[in-house]
Formats: sequence, structure tokens, C-alpha cells
Amino acid sequence: MRKGTKFSLHKAFEPCTRDFNAESGVYIIDGGYLLHRVIWKRGSTFSSICDNYVTYVRTKYKSTALVIFDGYPENETVGGTNVQNGPEKHRNKCQAK
Repeated sequence: MRKGTKFSLHKAFEPCTRDFNAESGVYIIDGGYLLHRVIWKRGSTFSSICDNYVTYVRTKYKSTALVIFDGYPENETVGGTNVQNGPEKHRNKCQAK
């Protein structure tokens, strides 16, 4: 979501006053959070990294978890600039110094 939209979305929700049964609940996990929680060895294959992520989620959250990765599609633009070009521009500025 773009800046400003998350706050608007947050305002749309009302606090839940009902009792929450964690046993029957579903965990929705930010995939970006997992990038900082799951440790992998340098040189690991994509397959082994995926296995580590699945093991971590199954261990911590059992089978009631959904992992959501937010981001932009390949052709998405932010402020008129292609998202994929952003890091390239910063990398070029750093190399120019």
C-alpha cells in the first residue's frame, strides 16, 4: 500500500471486544517480517531457504498461518518512476562518488 493509505485503512477497523480463541484463529504473517526472522547460510539454494521458511512458520504458528508478501507488480510505478529502477539510480549515485 502506498503511504497514507495504511492510515486510512487502519481507521476503517473498529476494536474487537469479543473474546478471541487463539486455538481456532488464523495467523496472518507479514512475509517481510520473516525475512528478518529466518536465518539462512550463505550459498544456500533457493529450495533450502524455502524449506527453512516453511519449517519456521509451521513450528511457530502450526497450520493456521497465512504468509502475505506485499509489493508492487513488475510494471507498477510510484510517483511516476518505475519501482525496479529505484535501486539502480541509488547504486549509480553511490558509485559516482
